[in-house]
Amino acid sequence: MEVPSKEFDQLVEQNIAISRADWDAHETSWDFQRNELLSIDTSTYMENIDYKKEKHFEETGEHIDISPAAPKLSSLEWRMEQYKTKWERKFMQLHKNEEELNHQFIDIYGLQDELTPDVPLNEITILQQGEISIE
Repeated sequence: MEVPSKEFDQLVEQNIAISRADWDAHETSWDFQRNELLSIDTSTYMENIDYKKEKHFEETGEHIDISPAAPKLSSLEWRMEQYKTKWERKFMQLHKNEEELNHQFIDIYGLQDELTPDVPLNEITILQQGEISIE
């Protein structure tokens, strides 16, 4: 049997961190600090721009250049847009990680003829309280 790789451990740790961040973003968490909209900053904005570039490349095969406009930190609408993109990014990363982990498990146990690594989006457990719709 093949021993899980360092990448395997990193994917698991990343999934745990994303899931914990999702849980802690809700007021019912004991580790809730503050409303997520107040945590949106220029760093989140730049990560969202990078995500949009990568997403566009994956969908079209074309590289695009997105020049960031000045962040509108005082705009609730802008913060909400960044919040949605942030959590879409985290959701899609979790989905990608889960499929990669499934692929590794299938390879480890020799189940290529039995299982597929595919994970339906509705089986990703973050954002299940309806904050954001991912399709």
